[in-house]
Amino acid sequence: MSCILLSGEASIKLQYRADIDGLRAIAILSVVFYHAFRPIFPGGYVGVDIFFVISGFLISSILMESLRNNKFSFIGFYVRRINRLFPALILVFLALIVAGWLELFHQEYESLSKYILAGIFFVSNFVLWEETGYFDMASESKPLLHFWSLAIEEQFYILWPLLLWLAWKKRFSFLFLIGALAFLSFGYHIKLTYTDLNGAFYSPFSRSWELLLGAALACLNSDKAPSKAMDELKSIAGLGLILLGFIYNEQGMNDWWWLLPPTVGTALAISAGPKAFLNRHLLSNRYIVGIGLISYPLYLWHWPLLSFAHIGLGEPILHIQASLVIVSFFLAAGTYLFVEKPLRKKYTGNNKAIALVASMLVIAGIALSIKLLDGVPQRLSLPTLTQTNPFIPECQNQRCEYGNLDSKKTIVLIGDSSASHYGKALRDTLGKNFKIVSVTENGCMISKSYPAKQSKDCESTYEQVS
Repeated sequence: MSCILLSGEASIKLQYRADIDGLRAIAILSVVFYHAFRPIFPGGYVGVDIFFVISGFLISSILMESLRNNKFSFIGFYVRRINRLFPALILVFLALIVAGWLELFHQEYESLSKYILAGIFFVSNFVLWEETGYFDMASESKPLLHFWSLAIEEQFYILWPLLLWLAWKKRFSFLFLIGALAFLSFGYHIKLTYTDLNGAFYSPFSRSWELLLGAALACLNSDKAPSKAMDELKSIAGLGLILLGFIYNEQGMNDWWWLLPPTVGTALAISAGPKAFLNRHLLSNRYIVGIGLISYPLYLWHWPLLSFAHIGLGEPILHIQASLVIVSFFLAAGTYLFVEKPLRKKYTGNNKAIALVASMLVIAGIALSIKLLDGVPQRLSLPTLTQTNPFIPECQNQRCEYGNLDSKKTIVLIGDSSASHYGKALRDTLGKNFKIVSVTENGCMISKSYPAKQSKDCESTYEQVS
């Protein structure tokens, strides 16, 4: 029962460690660079795993310390989580609702509302698990794809305080509890890498061992005797393993051991303590620490910007991606300085949490309304083939006929605006021998992924084929 990080303080606040913010900076930079420049930095996705270990260490340390000092409160714990997470989340959700209203087609806006609802209730990982893999190209069109990791963290923290409290009451070893759960979780992770790769990525049960590794570190660090040489070695080895994790490509997830170097490396770097040379001079550098301080809002902001650019422009363009990364840094800094810090200083406790929860429920209501209204297609006056087909100048209506109009062989092109751009290619390649009938309209698509009610919206379009 002695594995408590701070043995002499009555407060549940931990001593601040700048080097841990430095590790946060490494984690967020790797994730941002991976999302923006994937071919150049294909291993950056392991930054999320660095975050998991850090989170498990810090939150478990606070929980254990509060238990030791008889200051633990379930309500108090979740109030602190709400006050920490919700201000930036609310701002990002509101921005996405406005941006989606202005820029997205109704199917895209309806889809966005679904992901916002999943993000509000911290179930994004389960929604994404059912849909497709993290590394699929279609994932780039999901502005809240990155919320899977935040969902896993919060799912873990639903049960973890209860398990620690029960262990404390029953005088059960924290370290044995952590070790047993981590063993089961890692075993499940290994199983899923062979049977369900998406599950290995998105399941909270296959990811909990990373958070538990941080929790174990909180125990093991409590009574350690200082050893300068050993701390220096752990710092060097830890940062070296983190760098090793970055050289993996996206195929690394096919191996069960693909997360060990960055997670073990993070644990070693934290265990080395703030006085180790690299921790003191590299990780505690003021500029690196500054990035670490804005890592949470930066994580929230960067991917929606990149995703909206992908939706609007298609293939990523390097200078646009770089510009959006810079914009995300400014948004993150502004969120930290003008939203998070003022709210943290001026407003605390239950009243703040109640107001934040109420605000989040309002956003949930807005998102649900958007979904029930099928993305509110009436909000935009969208250009359709009724006005003009930019690819086939002679077409001025939804139903267009071109090519060899006297041919008895007819090709029919049906679909949405994505289908219409094939019209010119069909005319140029097959127009001499075939009559081509193009029946397209923005937002109309024949696909198993769309519900049957979609056909009602496009009924007038499809009827023109007959």
